[in-house]
Amino acid sequence: MAKSKTPPPALAALSGRLAQGSTSLAALNSRFNHSFEVALDRVEPDPAQNRQHFDEGELAALSDSLKQVGQLSPILVRPHPARPDHYILVAGERRWRAARLAGWTSMVALRFDGDADTAALVENLQRVDLTPLEEAKGLERLMRQRGLKQQEVASLVGKSTVQVSSLLKILTLPAPVLSDLGSDAGATVPRGTLFEIARAPAEQQPKLWALARDGKLNVRTARQAKDEGDLPSPAPAATGTAPRLPAIGKWTRSLQAVKGTSLSKQEREELLALKAAIEAVLAGK
Repeated sequence: MAKSKTPPPALAALSGRLAQGSTSLAALNSRFNHSFEVALDRVEPDPAQNRQHFDEGELAALSDSLKQVGQLSPILVRPHPARPDHYILVAGERRWRAARLAGWTSMVALRFDGDADTAALVENLQRVDLTPLEEAKGLERLMRQRGLKQQEVASLVGKSTVQVSSLLKILTLPAPVLSDLGSDAGATVPRGTLFEIARAPAEQQPKLWALARDGKLNVRTARQAKDEGDLPSPAPAATGTAPRLPAIGKWTRSLQAVKGTSLSKQEREELLALKAAIEAVLAGK
């Protein structure tokens, strides 16, 4: 009978780690936190989370995606201050809700020990599906909460100072324009055109916005209209049934902008969820 060989020390150590249920091959003294499996009933949403409404259709699509391809990125959690062995969500509430909808009892998480508010804001600002107004509001809140300057917040969220400045300029638009921008009517106005409107003299902004909303303004014509002061009249309000999917143009532009680039795990997960939702609509489900 052949004698069993003693494994090399490195392999023996690795085997011991695996036998102890280690979920990561990172060194124990690594600067990276280890992922771990957490029971969903031990995780609670952050009561300070601004987002209170979650679209049921989007959650169902994300749930289907989780069932088909699994969880591609961990949720971020922090220890619950009053309940031992329980956690509060820092980022990933949509994935957590979708996992429960899929009938899962646990999922992969990362413990986050830093500034939870900042982490949640930064994660949201790095999403690909935010509108310019949502980005601007998130940046403004981050600057206000942390006392940051534009250059500092730009570095924190991975944007240029010019991008941050242009986004924040949106918040100076008149209240009626901001209200319109936050509705479906403003979903199809390109970012560049919106930035030009925000840089225009205040007396021109309402009329420029009306033109952009009617599809009669782009970056070039906006600059020309501002310089020459010759603003054509916007088209009268359309009658009849409003388009049921006004955001399709925004989705298409967002997808074209990231085509050929490297996607994060979360972006890939959300695109798969969007794909599942589109296929369900086309199939008449």
